[in-house]
Amino acid sequence: MPEAEEENHDFPPEPYVGTCEFCDQGKLRVWFAGKKPVALCDECELFWENVAEVVENPQSEPAGTYPEGPCGAEDVDDWAPASREEIEKLGYSGFIIGESA
Repeated sequence: MPEAEEENHDFPPEPYVGTCEFCDQGKLRVWFAGKKPVALCDECELFWENVAEVVENPQSEPAGTYPEGPCGAEDVDDWAPASREEIEKLGYSGFIIGESA
């Protein structure tokens, strides 16, 4: 039986699209780096510019580390988590495999 995740009542649960194959601890969440959607590990802060690719091939090479990288969002203020609605508008709702805080 899988372990139950601890509930964090301070923050609402956020969707994730995978588990980071590099750190084996973080959840891959959809964020915006500027206007570009990326998959960002909430633990080691690696990111992938192609969300679909990392979902289909979790061992694909990351593009960089938050907040630096080749996608033009070099300042922390340029990064923001995508809401569930934004994820749906991007066509990524089928990639969501769970939610956690």
